[in-house]
Formats: sequence, C-alpha cells, structure tokens
Amino acid sequence: MLSRFPKYLKWILLFLLTLIWGSSFILMKEGLMAFTPIQVAGMRMVFAASALLPFIIRHVGKIEPSKWKWIITGGLIGNGIPAFLFTLAETRVTSTTAGMLNSLSPVFTLLIAWLIFKNKPRITQTIGVLIGMIGALALIYFQPGSTGINADPYAWYVVLACLGYGCSVNIIRNHFGGMNPVHAAGFALAFAAIPYFIYFLCSGFFTTVGNQTYFWRAFASVAVLGVMGSALATVLFNMLVKASSALFAASVTYLMPIVSLTLGVLYGESVHQMQMIGLAVILGGVYLISLKPKPKALKSGQAN
Repeated sequence: MLSRFPKYLKWILLFLLTLIWGSSFILMKEGLMAFTPIQVAGMRMVFAASALLPFIIRHVGKIEPSKWKWIITGGLIGNGIPAFLFTLAETRVTSTTAGMLNSLSPVFTLLIAWLIFKNKPRITQTIGVLIGMIGALALIYFQPGSTGINADPYAWYVVLACLGYGCSVNIIRNHFGGMNPVHAAGFALAFAAIPYFIYFLCSGFFTTVGNQTYFWRAFASVAVLGVMGSALATVLFNMLVKASSALFAASVTYLMPIVSLTLGVLYGESVHQMQMIGLAVILGGVYLISLKPKPKALKSGQAN
C-alpha cells in the first residue's frame, strides 16, 4: 500500500498523527490527577502493548534475529523512557507547553541522522530545523504567568524525551525495513512495557489504587492514551516513516502544538504571548524542512 499511494498516504497519516498525538498531552495531565508520573507512563505502555499483543504473538519467529536489538532499543528510547519524561515534566509545566516543546524532535532527528547515520541534510532543512529550535527555546524560557524569562527546569525533561524520539525515528528508518508496521510497533511497545509491569508487581500497584477521587476519570484517560496515543499512533508513525522520510515524519511534532494548544486553552491553561510567537516561528521552520529540492535542469544536448 505504501508504494501505491506514496503522495497521498503520507499526508493522511500526518493528519491523523497530528490529531492523536496532539491530544495526548492533555490526556497525560488528566492521568496525573490520580496517578504518579511513573504510573501514568507505565499504564500507558501496558495498555499499548496489550492492544497490539493479539496481532504480534504469532509472529515472534518471523522477526529476523538481527532486528531484535533495534526493536528493543527503539521501544525503550522511543516509547518507554519518553513516556515517563513527559509525565514527569507535566507535573510542573502545562500540557500546552509540553505539546509545543515537543516540536524539538525534528532537531534531534536531523542531528542523529547526520552524526550517526551519515545522512547529510540539505541547506534548507538545516535552516528550517534551526529556525524551529529558536522558536522552541522561546517556549522554554517564557512560561505562562511570568512577566519575563522564567524557564522551568522540568521543561528540559521534554527536551530529553525529544532526543529519544529523534533516535527512534532514525532507527525505524534505517533498521525496520521490510517489517510489518504493526509487528514493529507491537514488539517495540511490548519491550517498553516490561520494565513498567515489573515495577507494578513489585510496588503493589494493583492492590493500592482504586480509592482515589479521580481514579476512573484518570484511568480512562490513560487507557485512551495507551491504545490511541501509543499503540495506534506508533503503527501509523512507522507507516509514515516508510512512506516518506525521517524528517518529514518528525515534522508531525511541528503541527501537534496546534491541537495541544487548542485543547489546553479549552482546559483552562494559559499561554504566554512569546510562546505564540515561538509557535509561529516553529511552523515557519517546518515549511523549510518540507521543501523538496528543485530538479536540476538538463544541460544543453543532454539526453532525456
């Protein structure tokens, strides 16, 4: 399917991912009403892995042995660890700020692709990413409710999570070739969920929760976050990487702030005016990243 409809499929996937991932930040905030950051992250991973388990359990033997290390690595640094870092950050920063800060992911995608995978970017891509980074810095240093520069240290947890996303995008692009997107996402999420499940068993989580005021509301939010925001979205993201490029796929994080901003305002969160300017700068950066190079004109006398 990816090879038959590459032009249209990548834009459809980008739109769906923007909606799903853009709403994940408010769902994390809802989950934190009753659970700790590690509990929200862990439940998210367990729900996500459980949703895809029926589709992958019979295909364990079909995965090439050489791919397992990349599946495990991608699952941990692209799903498990960022899930915790985001929820930890949202104990202090707003979901709107976290959603807009997530736009740093393409910066790390570009750097990892260049430094590790030796994929040299075009000049317009480099400029676009740098412009996006400048906009993202405005989001960090101008917090809602402040009258000047007032960076919250917890915002840097989002930056670390974006580093993990950047690594994951490149791993998918370079090492998941030929894999079914559902299988790749399912196994990656399964390995990401294992450490959390062990934590739940050892911490007595299953016997100590259930009597909190906002339990069911938070539980439902985390369930949706896991099934939609991780399971379905990871499958769609793997498809998007295969149908386009690593940087185009990462550009979804430029568009997500539009959704997270809208939901955050409806939720009652405030936004600093400099953050709005930063968001506009970021969207300008994605335009440059998405530009395709013009085809070189054929020299006179050159065959068609």
